[in-house]
Amino acid sequence: MSSEIRARNHSVHLPIRPESLKLELDRAALIVVDMQNAYCSAGGYLDRVGFDVTGSAPVIAEARRVIDACKAAGIRVIYLQNGFEADLRETAPVWHKSNALRLMRENPEWSGRLLRHKP
Repeated sequence: MSSEIRARNHSVHLPIRPESLKLELDRAALIVVDMQNAYCSAGGYLDRVGFDVTGSAPVIAEARRVIDACKAAGIRVIYLQNGFEADLRETAPVWHKSNALRLMRENPEWSGRLLRHKP
């Protein structure tokens, strides 16, 4: 990506299809959603509830490449992360729906450890 980006003052031109795109760097951001161990790693909650995470490595590598290219081009990178407080106080809306919460209810040793916000 970075070899294809040409800086033009405070913008970049991305030669993509179906048509090129000009990004104003001071108004642009890359938003990275849920690239966290719980979703992408062996031993994380998705792995523990039976999802195949073996294909995560190339996705993580590609995300890293895009993140690095954006940072090098001066584009803000914003990370969104799913998580719960250790005491699970904010889980009421998803208590019965969340696989992670169900896993923690069924396996008390994981309570407060999966998808946890860090102070």
